[in-house]
Amino acid sequence: MYRLNIKIDEKKNQLNSASELLAFIVEDEKVNDRINALQIKLNFLLSPLQKKVLIDSGRVSISQTISKPEIINLVYVKKDKSFTPDFFRNAVFHYIAGLNKFLVQSVYLMIPNYFDFVSYFETEAYFYQTFLEGIHYGNYEFNKYKSDRKESKSLTVFLAVEDQIFNVKSLNEAIDSADHIMDPLSFARDLQNEPANVITPETFCVSVRNKCYNSNVKVSVWDENDLKKKKLNGILAVGGGSANPPRLLWMHYSPKVKAKSAKLKHIILVGKGVTFDTGGISIKPAADMWEMKGDMAGASIAASALISAEQLNLPVELTAIIPLAENMPSGSAFRPGDIITTASGKSVEIDNTDAEGRIILADALHLASKEKPDLIIDVATLTGAITVALGLYAAGLFSTHDGYAKLLCSSGMKTYEYVWQMPLWDEYDKLIKSEVADLSNLSGRLGGAIKAAKFLQHFVDEKIPWMHIDIAGPSSPHDLTGYTKKYMTGYGHRLL
Repeated sequence: MYRLNIKIDEKKNQLNSASELLAFIVEDEKVNDRINALQIKLNFLLSPLQKKVLIDSGRVSISQTISKPEIINLVYVKKDKSFTPDFFRNAVFHYIAGLNKFLVQSVYLMIPNYFDFVSYFETEAYFYQTFLEGIHYGNYEFNKYKSDRKESKSLTVFLAVEDQIFNVKSLNEAIDSADHIMDPLSFARDLQNEPANVITPETFCVSVRNKCYNSNVKVSVWDENDLKKKKLNGILAVGGGSANPPRLLWMHYSPKVKAKSAKLKHIILVGKGVTFDTGGISIKPAADMWEMKGDMAGASIAASALISAEQLNLPVELTAIIPLAENMPSGSAFRPGDIITTASGKSVEIDNTDAEGRIILADALHLASKEKPDLIIDVATLTGAITVALGLYAAGLFSTHDGYAKLLCSSGMKTYEYVWQMPLWDEYDKLIKSEVADLSNLSGRLGGAIKAAKFLQHFVDEKIPWMHIDIAGPSSPHDLTGYTKKYMTGYGHRLL
């Protein structure tokens, strides 16, 4: 991991002897002119074979011993049906992640002309921001427990735009936005990638409190005694089998200046925070259980979203309500057949202790409803069933407000964090009925993600618009992009 220093190049070409350059060749009727102009500007010559490799494989590297930069990396951009707004984010990630971290001291990133891509990006600033996000993604590592890790080196990234006539304000805005978005995202990913012997309900709260120190985000923590006083029996039940007692983390961000005309003046985020999920008494299979250290991904995203909002000075009041518990089997663990009376007064029959996330969310959503916000959004690695439906590339979205759902789907297309809206029809309610309680926490395999969402809906005030995002698939490592392959992904942060 580098100590990054990102600067806008002011035509000084401040490249030392340990420098590289990354540039993009856009395929169009003027592609040969573009290549020739770049060769003249940088004093290099592509051989016919190198040009063929560039066009056929999409990239080529050229080493030169006399001129600077010493290595020129070219990426070929085809604006065909496979092109997405994620192209540059992913390409820059691969480049930064592949640098020799102990040799390269500076790189020169030449950004193509925005007007060649105006149909894919709604603003010039966001176009630039995708390149900046790629830099931050490429620089992310989680290696703190490796004994052979090396000390971080400095890397200066000089930014230039192919067309020298560009909006400097938009580029500076992109640099600032990327910093304020990607630093909290890295914090969320660190929480997700930490092992469960490090991140417990208590230490999660400590980490967030430390991150928010000297910020405009207020943080308070309810311990098990507070949970008992508030009758948050769902959180207590799920955390009752662990030596690490449950917590509820409450975060609040109030902007210095609120948007007077905004329809949404106060939004509450609720994040599922199961710091490790064994399944409890209904224990999971051992294979891949290690991924359950990331069952608090929703909690980390709710926290990081508020941290980013404060850094960006967003003009909307935000609250995060984060229930935290470790689901362990023991003599004090809750059992199948138990009946739990939640904070709302509604009772739940426990059919399976591995359907624990909805139990802690029930209490948190009830608390959120009591605050009477304009919108409630919960984020949770809630069901394996949603991965059966959508795979690992998209999250399931359930919403009582189609307008807000469309906005979120649009954000997913923009950020390449896809969501797909699922049904929330009342006919599914009969599938979560219990003969001995108000609701059952699980009943059969079919429609599992929908039934989980319907369960949560019973704890949300029907007068308040609500969206539930099931991120069980894309929060885990997957191969949609290069930057999602290696670690827990932090999915949902840029989306929100």
